[in-house]
Amino acid sequence: MPEVFSCPQCGAPVQVPVEAESVTCAFCGSQVPAPAEQVNAIRARKLGAKAKPWIIAFILVVFVLPTCLGLAGTLLGVAAGFLGPVIAIIVGLFGAS
Repeated sequence: MPEVFSCPQCGAPVQVPVEAESVTCAFCGSQVPAPAEQVNAIRARKLGAKAKPWIIAFILVVFVLPTCLGLAGTLLGVAAGFLGPVIAIIVGLFGAS
């Protein structure tokens, strides 16, 4: 919801939209800044939008990638632990003569 303020130059009512950091007075043409809380909220949303991809990349690199690599190593270790004796038995039965 837009907020209504008085123009600092002429005192006319000026409506500042929620997403605007400032607006031009329709009566005298001066710039009317939005309240500090509104400007800070707009800047926080913009910063949050920029930070989101970096946060996702951080989570992937720090948590997901090592987990996947660890799981892959475990699966390879299990496969090697199973296939090694099987190959030894086959070689022992049929011998490589």
